[in-house]
Amino acid sequence: MDGATGFWNALDKAFPDTKHQRCWVHKVKNVLNCFPKQMAVAVKSDLDDIQHAETRSEAETALTVFSEKYGVIPTALWADFFCPLPGCD
Repeated sequence: MDGATGFWNALDKAFPDTKHQRCWVHKVKNVLNCFPKQMAVAVKSDLDDIQHAETRSEAETALTVFSEKYGVIPTALWADFFCPLPGCD
């Protein structure tokens, strides 16, 4: 979801049970905005480990490594970025 509200409103009307999820590009950009620019390459690489994990378990392990490495991310951003893992409710 990138803020194109007209599309999402129409989708909700046609398919009311559809779940919304922001695209990874926007999620990564939001997270990178929380870090100094000189950290961007390392942070993006660690986010890629989460995104490209082959299983939920691997993604959760990568997420744990990320959170231990970088500390706390603001709660709203954390939920926006990480909760839409498959099966996360």
